[in-house]
Amino acid sequence: MNARADATPRRGKVLVVDDHLDGRLVLAEFLAAEGFEAAAAATADAALDLLAAGPPDLVVLDLLMPQTGGVQLAAELRRRAPRLPLVAYTGVVDPRLLERARASGFDRVVTKPDLPGLLDAVAALVRGRPPTAARRGRSARRRSG
Repeated sequence: MNARADATPRRGKVLVVDDHLDGRLVLAEFLAAEGFEAAAAATADAALDLLAAGPPDLVVLDLLMPQTGGVQLAAELRRRAPRLPLVAYTGVVDPRLLERARASGFDRVVTKPDLPGLLDAVAALVRGRPPTAARRGRSARRRSG
């Protein structure tokens, strides 16, 4: 962990689930630098183990992962922790899959590489309020474009 993350007050615990090592580590480090306590898991099983060890305040999930994908994991997380906020952070641009993700119980769906939109969604959901209108609009434009 870097000095900036150590000096920043904690804003909440976020679990990042992504099968791609680089993406998972970069996102966890980004969230840590923004003041969140970040944990990371490469698989659904690892994420469920971390959830059992100590529930996070929010989970960020990749949609396309081998074995158990983000949509399936979201359903299991909803079963185990119905009030746990879930954010899909995905490189998928297929509108049908994005709509399926929204319908499956994700609180937000943010497309990569919109880190400001992801940060806004995470911060807002941890605080229990919707993201700002400015960020919502930018995220929506990026998803549709």
